Amino acid sequence: MKKVCVHLATYLLHRFFGFPYRIAGGAAVRLLILATLALGWTSASAATVYVNAAAAAGGNGSSWATAYNDLQLALTGRSSGDQIWVVQGIYATTSQTDTFQLVTGVSLYGGFVGTETTLAQRNLFPELTVLNGAYAGGNSYHVVTGADNAYIDGFTIENGVASVASYPNGYAGGLWTYQAGTSVAHCVFLNNTATWAGGAVMCGGGATASTFIDCVFSGNTGGGTRLGGGAVVAFSTLPTFINCVFAG
Repeated sequence: MKKVCVHLATYLLHRFFGFPYRIAGGAAVRLLILATLALGWTSASAATVYVNAAAAAGGNGSSWATAYNDLQLALTGRSSGDQIWVVQGIYATTSQTDTFQLVTGVSLYGGFVGTETTLAQRNLFPELTVLNGAYAGGNSYHVVTGADNAYIDGFTIENGVASVASYPNGYAGGLWTYQAGTSVAHCVFLNNTATWAGGAVMCGGGATASTFIDCVFSGNTGGGTRLGGGAVVAFSTLPTFINCVFAG
């Protein structure tokens, strides 16, 4: 499980593009960083909230048996230190301005099947848990919006279209994280588009710079009418990328 965790980007090169899969150096360092990030959002009063798109309506998210079937409901009202566990499936936005708004100090994890009792039991392959910006009639400007000290792990973030030639909706079809240091791990940013810049991600000045660990950026485009940046654009900040892949 540790090898899968810390070498996910290498695996995804093999999974999506057919490159040879091999274990590279630096595993202990990446594992330490991930553990530090995860521990940063724990507290004695923290809650674990459960989400399953196939669950019956009316759940309160307190267990797999009573899981929310709506990720937006699960994100609402969360407190720093909470974790949200999300079952594999597709979770889509519902309008052009709709976005999955992360919460300060809250960790969002994908890859579950709905029986796990620990994070180590989940499947880390992010293509199994999708945050989709395509809804009936169009695409959302930003699939995900970051928050300071928020953490997201184990998702594909796809099909966001920042289609307006103005601020802010001309940037970051995938993840908008302006003035918010968001940490991202084991995620794939796929087929996101921005008219101005940062097809997948926009990082702006914040108290904490954003960090990306074991992520893949593929098929994202920036319009080039401003700064370009098919995958990422950054203003007044220096995001960190560790063992990430930029392809296509």
